Amino acid sequence: MLESIKTSFFNVQFLTGNKSALYKLIGDFSNNLKEFIVWDKINAEPAIGKNILNSRFEVLLVFEEANAISRKFKKANFERGTLSNVWGIKKGKKPIKTHGATFPVELCEKIIKNFSDENDLICDPFLGSGSTGVACVNTNRNFIGIEKDDKYFELAKNRIKQAQI
Repeated sequence: MLESIKTSFFNVQFLTGNKSALYKLIGDFSNNLKEFIVWDKINAEPAIGKNILNSRFEVLLVFEEANAISRKFKKANFERGTLSNVWGIKKGKKPIKTHGATFPVELCEKIIKNFSDENDLICDPFLGSGSTGVACVNTNRNFIGIEKDDKYFELAKNRIKQAQI
């Protein structure tokens, strides 16, 4: 039987239309919210309109089932003082040009290497372009991905297969 999910990472970009839903999510699950990690994309995304700040960062909300009040993670593969909660990782080129929200494999690998062990099972319920799957191949983790868009699912499957070669 599979163990239940112990630690979950959710990536969030602050947008005009999602702020109230995001704040509600944080409030509703505040007892399990362990940490905020800032993903500094190094280069700011151009603002979508006048009088709007450029967006240079996204936030990873880290939830853990037990003892979220503590900042100590149940499973962590980093030594004291070696990993901060601000990660400077360039967004990079989109692996799938038609997908608007892709993540660099380096970001996924940083999470996976620091918060799981080899052969652990990683689940990405929003597979998208398959960056998490590629990162799992690269770090020797097992992987389950879920994607509702058939086109992206096929593209991600092919990308992950290429990483296995």
